[in-house]
Amino acid sequence: MLKILVVDDEILIRQWFVFCIEKSSESYEVVGEAENGLEALELYKKLSPDIIITDIKMPVMDGIELMKQIRSINRSTDFVVLTCHADFDYAREAIKFGAAEYMLKTEVEQKQIINILEKIEKARNEKINSDKAIQIHSQNMRNRLFYDILESKRPDGVCIKERLTELEINLNGRNIFALAIRPYNTSLGLANGAKALKSKAEEIFEAVFFFIHNNTVVLFGNTGSNPSLLMQNHILKEAVKRIEEKGLYSIGISKIHNGLDSLKACIEEALWALEQEFFEHRGSIIYSEAISEDENKYKEVDNIQKSLFKAINEASVDSIIDLAEKVFELFELKKIRSIEYIHKVCTDILDMTYNKLHYDMGINNIGKVDYINEVKNKLFLSELKAWVIEILREMLSFVKLKKPIYSSSVRKALNYIEEHYHEDTSQKRISRYLHLSPEYFCKIFKEEVGCNYSIYVIKFRMEKAQKLLQDSDMKIYEIAERVGYHNLSYFSRLFKKYYNISPFNFKKMLK
Repeated sequence: MLKILVVDDEILIRQWFVFCIEKSSESYEVVGEAENGLEALELYKKLSPDIIITDIKMPVMDGIELMKQIRSINRSTDFVVLTCHADFDYAREAIKFGAAEYMLKTEVEQKQIINILEKIEKARNEKINSDKAIQIHSQNMRNRLFYDILESKRPDGVCIKERLTELEINLNGRNIFALAIRPYNTSLGLANGAKALKSKAEEIFEAVFFFIHNNTVVLFGNTGSNPSLLMQNHILKEAVKRIEEKGLYSIGISKIHNGLDSLKACIEEALWALEQEFFEHRGSIIYSEAISEDENKYKEVDNIQKSLFKAINEASVDSIIDLAEKVFELFELKKIRSIEYIHKVCTDILDMTYNKLHYDMGINNIGKVDYINEVKNKLFLSELKAWVIEILREMLSFVKLKKPIYSSSVRKALNYIEEHYHEDTSQKRISRYLHLSPEYFCKIFKEEVGCNYSIYVIKFRMEKAQKLLQDSDMKIYEIAERVGYHNLSYFSRLFKKYYNISPFNFKKMLK
C-alpha cells in the first residue's frame, strides 16, 4: 500500500483529493494533510509517505521549497504538483526537481488522480525490480570473483585489484583478513543479513565487502595502514563484538595477511576455522591460528577402532557401545580436527554393525539408513555422538531379542557347516548327509534360519575370512583357500559385496 500526503492551503481541495483517493482503491492510503510546506515537512519526517501531492503556491513554505527540503532527505519520494494556468512556470521548475506529474486544479478529476497514482505506482515497482536486478547482478559478480580466487592455484594480485576496481570495491593489500560468518537467528534473510553485518563491521575496520558462500557470509577488510599486532587483534575483537550485537553467529577468523594475492589464504583460513564450529557449539568464535594438527594422535583412535571392529565381528553388544563411546572420547581428548576422518570412522562403524547383524546373523527387521548422508548432516560432534550411539543401541537391541530355536536337522546342518565350511558344503552333499531331499531341506532351512542355505554358507565363510584377516598374518590367497575358495578373484568379489571393502583394503586398514 502506498502512503500519500496531501498538501494545499485550501481545505476543500485537500478534502476533494482525500475523498477521491480513499474511494477509488485500497492500494492507496492518505496518511496526512497539511496546509503549507513547513507543516508538510514535519509530517513527512513522522509519517514517511511514498507520494506527496502538493500545491506550488502556499504561505510559509511553498511547494518548490518543500520538494528541495525533502529531496535532501530522501530522493525516492514521488511528487505530484498542483497548479493553475498562471503557475505553469512554477510547474516547470517543480518538474526540474523531480516532480513525477502535475495537475491543473481547474481540470482535476477523480479518474485523472487515479491514473496518475497508478502510473507512479507502476514506475516505482519497475524501479524496485530494476534495483533488485542490479543488486543481484552485483552480488553475482562478487561471488564469481570469490570462486575465481578460490579456484586459482596462484592468485594474481594485479588481476584481483583490477576486478575489485571494476566492482568499485576499495580494498588495498595491506593488513587484510576475512571473517566467515554463519547466522542462526537472523530474520533478515542471508543477503539482507549480510548487508547489516557489513554495516556493523564498517564501524570498526576499513573497506569491508562480502560474498555469500554455502549459506555463509564472508566479510573482508583492512585493519588500517600499519597498526601494531596488539591493535590489529583489538580491531578484530571489536568487529566480532559488533557483529554479535546483531544476533547469534558463529565466526571463523583468518590470520592477517599482506598482498591481494593472499586473499585466497584469507578465505580458506576463515572458512576452515568456521568448520571447526563442529567441535564447539552455535555462537563460537574461532581463530585459524589457534588450531594445529598432529598426525600421531590418530593412531590411538585407530587402535580403539580395531578393537571395536573385533567386538562387532563377535557381536559383543556391551563392548560395542563401550568402545564406540571411547572413540568419541578420543576425538575430543586428542583434539581430532579432521571432520572427514570422523565422518568416515562413524560411517564404517554403523555399516559394519548393520552388515554383521543383517547379513551374518540374519536379523532382517533392521531398517537400512543412508549412514553417509545422515552422518554428514549432523552439525556438531556432540550431536553426531548422540545419534551414532542411539542407532547402535537400536540395532543391537535386536541381538538380545533374537533367540533362534532350530529343529534337529537344521541344527545338524549348522554344526556341519561349522566343521566343514572349508570343504564341499553343497546343498546336495548336506542333504545326503541329513538323509533329506534337497527341496525339503532347502525349505526348512530358510524357514528357520531366515535365508537360503547357500547364502548362509557364504556369510559364514566371509565371517571366518574377516576374522582371519583381522587376527592372523596369513596372505589373502591363503585365507581364501582356508575358507573354501580356490579362486582368489571370486573370493575378493564376495568379500567386498558383504563388507563394502576389498580384503586387501580391509587388511591394510587394520595395520
